[in-house]
Amino acid sequence: MPYLLSASHVKLPHLLSQEKIMEFSREIFGASFKNIERLLKAFKNGQVKNRYFSNDLDWFKEDHSFADRNDLYIQQAVKFGKEAIEKCLANTEFLKEELQANELDAFFFYLKHGDCHPDH
Repeated sequence: MPYLLSASHVKLPHLLSQEKIMEFSREIFGASFKNIERLLKAFKNGQVKNRYFSNDLDWFKEDHSFADRNDLYIQQAVKFGKEAIEKCLANTEFLKEELQANELDAFFFYLKHGDCHPDH
């Protein structure tokens, strides 16, 4: 029977305020959407103060091919996934005995609501 063996949390390197992201979205998408201010209300209504990103906002201003974006996604997924697995394997709160990475059957991740929580 499958069960949850351990858990960990990895914070992405770029913490950005919701206000900064809203300003950035206005800058990038404002010319494309006539009703941008109405759309940006979602940022305020979400009651989120900060969000974590894997890249800084300047990266999003640059033009990237699909292949480049996809390669970066794979690179970062491996990097942050490895970090999460290592933390899981070192989490003595959950693990009762030592476990090697090659003994795992599956690795699942989810965006923890706290990563976008008003208190963060």
